Amino acid sequence: MQSTYTNNYSLEWDGQKFFMLATKKIVTAMKKSAIYVQKITKETVGGTGSGRTYKRGSKVHTASAEGEPPARDYGTLASSISYEVKVKGVVVEAFVGADDDKIQGKKPMTDPEYALFLELGTSKMSPRPYLVPSLKKATPKIVSILRKAL
Repeated sequence: MQSTYTNNYSLEWDGQKFFMLATKKIVTAMKKSAIYVQKITKETVGGTGSGRTYKRGSKVHTASAEGEPPARDYGTLASSISYEVKVKGVVVEAFVGADDDKIQGKKPMTDPEYALFLELGTSKMSPRPYLVPSLKKATPKIVSILRKAL
C-alpha cells in the first residue's frame, strides 16, 4: 500500500512585523517601569525630615537633613514627579523626574531648577537625593518587568 499523503511546510520570516511587536512590548514594559519609579519617587519625597524645624507664617516645617530625601512641605515636588517614554528608532528611553512646568511659579518653589538643586545640592546646601535612591530601590522590579516583556 502506498501513501498519498505529503507534508508541505513553509516558514516565512516577517522581520518588520516581529520588530514592531517586540518594540510594542518593550515600550509597554518601559512605561510600566517608569510608572513604578514615579510611584517610588513620590513616596520617597513624601516623608518628614529630621533636620531643622522652623516656622513660616502659621506653618511649622521640619526640613530634611543632609543626605535625606527632601521632606514634604507643600507637596509641590511630589506632585510634579512625572514620567515620559520616548522611542527613537530602535532606542526606547524612559525619563522620571520633576516636571519644571509644574514647579514654575509655585510657592515656595518658584525656580524650576529647585528639584535638581535638591538632588545634587548647591554651594550653600548639601544634596537631598531622591531620584537616584528611588531608581536603586525600583531596580529589581524594573528588571522583572523587562524580563517578562522579553
